[in-house]
Amino acid sequence: MFVWPHGIHADREGNVWVTDARVPTADEIQKFPGEGNKGSVVVKFSPQGQVLMTLGKPGVKGNPPAA
Repeated sequence: MFVWPHGIHADREGNVWVTDARVPTADEIQKFPGEGNKGSVVVKFSPQGQVLMTLGKPGVKGNPPAA
């Protein structure tokens, strides 16, 4: 689900927020095909582990205003 999880926070409601800090490198994509659609997002999970929200577009580095 993540390329490089680099931050975790639990909010007052018990939701867990995880930051995925980068996208896979070309070598990683070659070694693990299909991994190109992961990374560079913030994911919010419910206390039960269900994904509630994803901020950013998986696999696309942030480059405002498009991403």
